[in-house]
Amino acid sequence: MGTNSRVALRRASALRAPASKGNLFIMTNGPSEPREPSRSTNGTLHANVEPAPIVLVVDDFDDNRLLYASTVREAGYHVEEAADGAEALAKIGSKRPAVIIMDLSMPVLDGWETTRRIKADPRTADIVVIAVTGHGTHFGIQRATEAGAAAVLTKPCEPRDLLAVIRAAIASDQHGLPREDRAED
Repeated sequence: MGTNSRVALRRASALRAPASKGNLFIMTNGPSEPREPSRSTNGTLHANVEPAPIVLVVDDFDDNRLLYASTVREAGYHVEEAADGAEALAKIGSKRPAVIIMDLSMPVLDGWETTRRIKADPRTADIVVIAVTGHGTHFGIQRATEAGAAAVLTKPCEPRDLLAVIRAAIASDQHGLPREDRAED
């Protein structure tokens, strides 16, 4: 990899940074819309509290998985973990994550094929997959996005960059459109 590498996210522009600092391609989103509190039939005000979104972290290296999982958990998300693509597919059926952080080079079932399978299944196609990889070449990024990854971050990536992409993904609908670009229902 040269002194600069690119990372991709659909509907975004490339940002360049020194390869040693990690790189990021991110969609821009406006602030999320606050939810209005609701009132019960007796007039009591209740906050609309939803459970934390589930983020599935898939990486065959324990240290990487622990780092990403603890970063995401500390940000308030519910975290599930898998050590390879086959384990990830099994967990997706029962846990239904909002976002998957996917390593690409793994044994058993790699991240490229796992992502293809997720995107090919109508029951899981809307789950956002964020690839985190050492394959920061143009070809590696292209391969990940062609498999269906919505974003690609190169290792090492900063925790704040990972969280920014997760937040943007959760704030977007299943088609990757920022909230302000959605058609009104």
